[in-house]
Amino acid sequence: MKSNRFVVATVVAVLAIAAMVGGAIWSSRGEDAPPTAQQTPSTLLSGTQAVWANPSAPIAAEAPVVEVFEDFQCGHCHDLEKVLGPTLRDLAAQGSIRLGYHMMTFLDEQARNTASRRAAIGAVCAADAGTLQAFHDGVFATAAADAGQGWTDAELRSIAQQAGVSGSQLTAWDACVADQRYAAYVSARTSEPWKIKGFEGTPTIMINGAIVPIAEIASPELLTAALAKANS
Repeated sequence: MKSNRFVVATVVAVLAIAAMVGGAIWSSRGEDAPPTAQQTPSTLLSGTQAVWANPSAPIAAEAPVVEVFEDFQCGHCHDLEKVLGPTLRDLAAQGSIRLGYHMMTFLDEQARNTASRRAAIGAVCAADAGTLQAFHDGVFATAAADAGQGWTDAELRSIAQQAGVSGSQLTAWDACVADQRYAAYVSARTSEPWKIKGFEGTPTIMINGAIVPIAEIASPELLTAALAKANS
């Protein structure tokens, strides 16, 4: 497993992600088991393989494409979400960015569980119901009852419900998860990013197709400035 040092700094009571140059990024090249279903999500962000977080937002013509690579069991992804998550969500909701998530699952191998994989599949199924962002945020905000095993199926279903999946959509979500509809997609998103030049692990953020060092966007202000530059 590759690793660099990752430092989280607190400035004026605001948690900011400090430079990852010499900081720790969880990484691995492990792949998931062969999937039992082979379907491509219909919710992909145009021009990418990321699941689109804000397809219903009134997207500005110049809105940059922001792709976030995360593993739900990645501790530093949790740090990034605490710092940059609210800004990314707000900008996406406003249509100021086109936000997509690549949900990787390589940490299952290290944790010896299947929590990342099941959460990732649940997230793509939630995207079908238009609730990807809420489900994504819910997983990162919810501590599993058994940290070693990660979220149970029941816990993930509860997160889906809290994200607004209900009625016939919940029935569809249950079926989507049960038949492993997006297992092949999730497996591909775990293996393919390693082919990207400069990709070293999670979290990673790309703006308009280029990886941006976390140190350069380690606070909401720096992120906003980088996005403005991408528009110039």
